Amino acid sequence: MFRNRSLVAAPLALAALLTFATSTFAATPIRTTEHVNLIVPAPTEFCGFALVSHIEGTVRQTIFVDRNGDPERILETRASFRITLINPASGASLTSVSSASGHVTLNPDGSETVAITGLQGHVKSPDGGFVAVDVGLLVVHFPIGAPPVILRQAGQFAGGPFPTVCDLLA
Repeated sequence: MFRNRSLVAAPLALAALLTFATSTFAATPIRTTEHVNLIVPAPTEFCGFALVSHIEGTVRQTIFVDRNGDPERILETRASFRITLINPASGASLTSVSSASGHVTLNPDGSETVAITGLQGHVKSPDGGFVAVDVGLLVVHFPIGAPPVILRQAGQFAGGPFPTVCDLLA
């Protein structure tokens, strides 16, 4: 009789072990590293004239998944990240550095909450003078079908470089 129990118990224990191992492996974060080098037009609403953005740097992304392998949150970090705004008509340009990290929570309702920490932008004029800086913590909720809502902000924020940089880029 003892022998029959061990014949039944062994496969059950193996099945339990495989189930645990499968759920454990499914929860392993997905990591990627990508070098970004893009040139994209910026919306003309920013300055009232055409601008081009040159975005370059390395983005590291870690996607944390649940036991089913579905994404729950994302961590994105940037290294040597630069955004250069260029006025193609005048040739004027300004470069901003960014080393911010983004912490994205994927909410069950499909919305996202993003916490951005660190240096989000630092713009200097061509003569080396200070123009604008955004650094610290910014938490924004992106609801479905509604505009984003700032939940928390701590640090020094100029609200982005616009419209401050427009005169320098004209």
